[in-house]
Amino acid sequence: MRILGFSILATLIASGSIRAEPAAEQQVRDAIKSPDLTVVHLWAPWCSNCQAELKSGGWLKMAKEN
Repeated sequence: MRILGFSILATLIASGSIRAEPAAEQQVRDAIKSPDLTVVHLWAPWCSNCQAELKSGGWLKMAKEN
């Protein structure tokens, strides 16, 4: 019974964090539409997150959409 309760708790925590991302992304999209805002995107070839973003086309896709 404890395992079931822990599994349900873990699922609820995980689903809450999954839902939080789109709201933040939407806030960024709304902010980018402002003519008074300048976005500076820093990138480094040695950064693993930057490399993953480059492979997935994440920032390029966001820039093209806006």
